[in-house]
Amino acid sequence: MNTTTMTKNCPQHGPYEAQLAHPASDCNGFRFPEIWRACPACIDEAHARRAAAAASEAVRLRGVARHATGVPPRFSSAQLGAGGLHSTLLEFADTLQDHIAGGTGLALIGPTGTGKTYAIAAMLLHLADKHAEQIAQDCGDPSADRDVNAGRAERHGFHYANAEYVGLALRNTFTKVSAQTELDVLRIYTMPRLLVLDEVGAASDEHARKAIATILCLRYEQAMPTILAGNLTRSELEQYLGARAADRLAESCKFIATTGPSKRRTPALSTVKNSATGAA
Repeated sequence: MNTTTMTKNCPQHGPYEAQLAHPASDCNGFRFPEIWRACPACIDEAHARRAAAAASEAVRLRGVARHATGVPPRFSSAQLGAGGLHSTLLEFADTLQDHIAGGTGLALIGPTGTGKTYAIAAMLLHLADKHAEQIAQDCGDPSADRDVNAGRAERHGFHYANAEYVGLALRNTFTKVSAQTELDVLRIYTMPRLLVLDEVGAASDEHARKAIATILCLRYEQAMPTILAGNLTRSELEQYLGARAADRLAESCKFIATTGPSKRRTPALSTVKNSATGAA
């Protein structure tokens, strides 16, 4: 098939060999002019601009989604690795729809420093990246305050919370200056599709304990998955939550025990020799 070509001049890139895309034609009394393909260099540049814009938008969406998880800045670069707890959480994340359908979660127990917070933060960021577009849509107006957006997104997304702060937030509702009620606080933790409650058991006051137990029971009733993490043993965790919540936890959550020395203390701090004395 012969292709009609013509040398044309691009104001930006100079002469180029243009191809005739559509010849002139008549239809129902209308005369359609011939159409020539644009400058190849201009086309490539337009494609590159669109690709760059798409990449920039993807980065923006991931940023919005990651912020909405509530993962602390300390763990904002956490990544899931291979093996152990990380493999368990990656499998949980990749089968999340099954857990949402069944309302099944996890209870991570073990000594401090065994990587529980890092791992669950990495899992939440993995989920945020995977569902960034949907979470960003839930956030609404991109020009709104980021904390406002996070509040909107957590209703349908994946949310991290430190259990100690739950008790503090509830106690704050008792003050005259607070505009929130206890139900307002509890609602924050019953909305997310997946809630991660870290440091469960760290706060010994009755408000915190009852709040965690109530949240767990409410999410159990709504068949919404929850991941708990804390430094208690299983029996200590069940005693902390109380019989009612512990019974629901046993049915809805799989217990995962973490062991080993604190990762925050290994490797040991390096020593520096004193240049004057040569002593370590």
